[in-house]
Amino acid sequence: MKTLVLALAASTVASAALIYDTAVTGADLTSSRTESSGKIVTGGGYSTDGKDLTIAWDIQFLGGGVWQYKYTISGYSAPAISHTILDLSDDCTSSASMCVIDPTLNGSAIGAGSLEYSNFKSGAGNPGFPVGPSIAGIKFDVGSSDPNVIMFTSMRSPVWGDIYGKGGSSSFFYNVGLTLHATSMDVNDFIARPNGLGGPAIPEPGTFGLMAGAAGLLAFVARRRMA
Repeated sequence: MKTLVLALAASTVASAALIYDTAVTGADLTSSRTESSGKIVTGGGYSTDGKDLTIAWDIQFLGGGVWQYKYTISGYSAPAISHTILDLSDDCTSSASMCVIDPTLNGSAIGAGSLEYSNFKSGAGNPGFPVGPSIAGIKFDVGSSDPNVIMFTSMRSPVWGDIYGKGGSSSFFYNVGLTLHATSMDVNDFIARPNGLGGPAIPEPGTFGLMAGAAGLLAFVARRRMA
């Protein structure tokens, strides 16, 4: 019984500690990830320009269920960024989902024709995108030279997720956690992004049951020892 309880409790803690898609709060609402720290993977000209590609964000709650998201991508030379893919969620399939509202690039509106909602994967249009994982999100098919500042409002609260960007024909960047959803317990592997659930991420019902079961078994063993 003791072995079963310890194994169940360890399994519960491990699953609860995975970072991807969990809520972003407090000081993490304003933060950044850098190429030099190893948390941003780069390729092509972005990895040979001697600069430190940085993805920074500033997220503010405006009230009434509305959040403001600002992403600043800087520290890169030529080529200019041509598109950026931001992780959202499977139910963010169009502007009607209210996941991304009135986006701008460096202060100028991004037209609907430069926005694409899809499940993005490795392919010719996304050099360096790792084979296997994908991003269900939005593609901003616009870009600029340093810096690249994307802003929008959203009805979705922030959780940890992914980002990918392309420049020219072979330059790219993405957060290291894109390939680590099932294993990473480090928030620094991810960036903050809008949640597809419309609120802070919570454990699945099965997780609640597992936690309750582990707690009950531990209490049972404790009572037996005291008897």
